Amino acid sequence: MSRNAVRRALRSTAPPTGKRRRAKGVKLEPYKGLIDTWMRDEVKSQWTAGRIFDELQDRGYGGGRTVVKDYVHEHRPRPPAMAEARFYVKPGQQVRRTFLRHASGFEGDSEVKCTGKHPSARLISVHLV
Repeated sequence: MSRNAVRRALRSTAPPTGKRRRAKGVKLEPYKGLIDTWMRDEVKSQWTAGRIFDELQDRGYGGGRTVVKDYVHEHRPRPPAMAEARFYVKPGQQVRRTFLRHASGFEGDSEVKCTGKHPSARLISVHLV
């Protein structure tokens, strides 16, 4: 525990509560309506929290960047979930092909021993789906 914390506790008339002394986002309060308006705008809703922070600073905001980021994260409208489009076909209307190249040596093959090369096979697999 630091010396300053001990001094603060000795000077205080009430026991420490463990909570912050000031409310979070007090400096942001006058700008919340403006931020909400920007998030409803089609173009400005794409702005990052950093861009919103810069715009607020130009308008006189003196608070911190993290307070703005937290507020934007909590209040930014979430995009609707995209439905997954599935492609259904009747049996036999679609073909799935797989092309494979298989290379391995077959022991006991005289041709392999003479040339020193491993035979390879190219396979095509076709499945009606």
